[in-house]
Amino acid sequence: MRFEKQIGDSRRFWEVLLKGRRVSTRTGKVGLSTRNLALDGRATDREYADVELAQRSLERMIASKLEDGFRRVDGVDPDALPKFR
Repeated sequence: MRFEKQIGDSRRFWEVLLKGRRVSTRTGKVGLSTRNLALDGRATDREYADVELAQRSLERMIASKLEDGFRRVDGVDPDALPKFR
């Protein structure tokens, strides 16, 4: 799942993937090269004791990002979204 947030003149993204007991995230600024994670943000992986704990953690992370103003943009052209100022 991909989420984005407009902050001033820049747009930030946050991506999250649940696969079994592992939750993977990637975050950074939209438009920077994905070949260089030092510029593009960072990626993290965390493995939980069981699938249920991983799912609950994923749900908490998503709720936190939504509260922070991120919007889900899966399957949506991000350039077609309204700009927040």
